[in-house]
Parts: sequence; structure tokens; C-alpha cells
Amino acid sequence: MKWILAAFLALLVGCAQQHAEPSIQPQPSPPSEQKPGPPIKPSVRREHPLESLRRVTLLIGAERVDLYVADNDSTRNEGLMFVSDDELEENHGMIFVFEREEPLSFWMRNTIIPLDIAYLDKSGRILNILTMRPLDVDTKYASEGPAQYAIEMKAGWFENKGIGAGERIDLGALH
Repeated sequence: MKWILAAFLALLVGCAQQHAEPSIQPQPSPPSEQKPGPPIKPSVRREHPLESLRRVTLLIGAERVDLYVADNDSTRNEGLMFVSDDELEENHGMIFVFEREEPLSFWMRNTIIPLDIAYLDKSGRILNILTMRPLDVDTKYASEGPAQYAIEMKAGWFENKGIGAGERIDLGALH
């Protein structure tokens, strides 16, 4: 009888193994069909997004320029930091407005594109123009005399337009 019971159990185990569910192997997930979004612009790190700043249109030489206005400590300190080349269009830049004439100097902390800076006296006469290197915190780019305004444009802009020291800019639209 023991042998019948053993045979029955063996038969039962064998059948159970034949009907066991196949093991399910994890399948690799299909590659994502979504394309990555556009790269994040460095300017998202700005305290004052460019589009939040007041703008003014001035005539420099024969060129009409659209300038973002930096006229308080916070906007002047940030300047064009983190702005990429494709975010600053041709004939766009920034004008820095100070309360009074004094010797000025700028540096390029967190500024990732090369820029020209033109220093202007209170009457709008260009004192000097300098080309500033990106991320250069060692150089102080200084005005040649007391200045009340500074205009930053993409590097080479002033030279390409034939604009130099001594040229006057009508600043009436600022006031």
C-alpha cells in the first residue's frame, strides 16, 4: 500500500510540474518615444529676466538699438549675466544708468558671451569702448573718465557699425 501511495504522489508531483506556469521574465522597457525638450537656457538663473526689464530704443550712429534698462543696484549688478548668445539679438543690448557721473568699471562675472562696453558721460558722449571677455573676473574694464551711462552690446558691434569714442547718443528716451 505504501508503494501505491508513493506512486500516486510521484504522479501528482510530475503532473503539477508539467502544468506549472512558465516563469515571467522582466522585459526591458521600450525606449522612450518622447524627444528631450530644448536645453535649459542659462538665463533661467537670472533674478531679473530680460523680459521683465524696461526697454528703450535709442539711435546710436545710424543704428536703432533696443536696450534693456538697468537703473537700480539690483539690475545693474546682474547686468547681462547668464544671457546666452542666441538670447541677445542683433541691435539689442543693455544700458546701465547711474545717478551721477563717476569713474566706472565692470567685470564679467557669470557673463558667458563676449561683450563690448561703451562708457558715456552725462551728455551722452562716448568716452571709450572696450571688448570684455566672458567670465573674466580678473579684469576691471574701466571708463576713461567720469561716466554716467554704460551700454553693453555683443562684442564687435560698435566697430562693425563704425561707432567710436566721441560719438554722441541722444538719451532723451531714457527720461
